[in-house]
Amino acid sequence: MVTTEGLGDLDASDAVLYTSEFTITKTNVNTVYVDLFTDFNGRPFVVDTRGFTALAVQIFWNKNAGVSNHDLRIVNNADPTKVIYEKLNLVNGVNLDASVDIPTDFITFKGQLRIQVKAGNATDDPIFSAIRIYLRR
Repeated sequence: MVTTEGLGDLDASDAVLYTSEFTITKTNVNTVYVDLFTDFNGRPFVVDTRGFTALAVQIFWNKNAGVSNHDLRIVNNADPTKVIYEKLNLVNGVNLDASVDIPTDFITFKGQLRIQVKAGNATDDPIFSAIRIYLRR
């Protein structure tokens, strides 16, 4: 087993789903969800959730003096109304959800996901530093 701070014990049956250490500033982020990454159609990533029941998500976020709520969600690339994970009111620093049940629509999902963000006003410029997503049994 590997212990990752805040995640508890990750065992051999857990799997890394996605990581990104690509730091970007979201200038005037928007008040409705927009793709975090604006190139390559939102940089979707491939996922197969078969056999897993939960996610662990670690987000490294800098509010960059922003004054509003900042939110992040992970959506089905083909249908962004279907949300596998949503974190409301991100804090400055590390945001961690160690075990979140996978929604029913995604229990046997094979496809692509992408990350979206929004803010409570259109003038905040938060900085995304990293995300780590794990599939858990």
